[in-house]
Amino acid sequence: MARGPVNVIGGSLTLGSQRDEPWFHCHAAWMDAAGALQAGHVWPGTTLGALGLQAVFHPLPGICSRNAEDPETGMPVFTPHRSAVAGCPAGKRVILARVLPGQDLQATARQLCVEHGWKQASMRASIGSLVGPTFLRAGYEATLPAPCAELVTLIGQVSADAALDTSVQVLVGDSGGAVHGGTIDPARSPVAVTVELFLIEDGP
Repeated sequence: MARGPVNVIGGSLTLGSQRDEPWFHCHAAWMDAAGALQAGHVWPGTTLGALGLQAVFHPLPGICSRNAEDPETGMPVFTPHRSAVAGCPAGKRVILARVLPGQDLQATARQLCVEHGWKQASMRASIGSLVGPTFLRAGYEATLPAPCAELVTLIGQVSADAALDTSVQVLVGDSGGAVHGGTIDPARSPVAVTVELFLIEDGP
């Protein structure tokens, strides 16, 4: 629980619907009033301060995200669906996909590139969680304790050719709200409940 007011450092948000009503899910990192760096959920009804927030918004014509209970985990998750709103042919091609529990984020992203005929893509993630992610430090490794860590941000690149993959950097919050960041080993940082993966095709 944050001791407000807080200064938000960064985060990710998915905007969609739940039972046909507008709904969002947001993970963020912030500095609270006592100077502690924390991460967790930002709930609907949160009050914005006088400075407000700045956000990069990616509208996706032809896609809508619906929040409903997942039969595997029993938890509410967003899943992309086709929308009646026509897609827009201009701009870069993107993929929004839900990555299921136990899957490797980077391997899933690579498979999506192969299926869509992409050579390379930038990886971004909105909401999700990882099972005890393994961080790759200089000269050693560090694995967070399970069951899961909530994704705040994810940045990386993936290629149809695994040999060309680059590192994946994340910012996560553990079960106590502490913040951890750095490069992870995706193969040893499987998805916990879900990850809403956002891919942007690289190149012209």
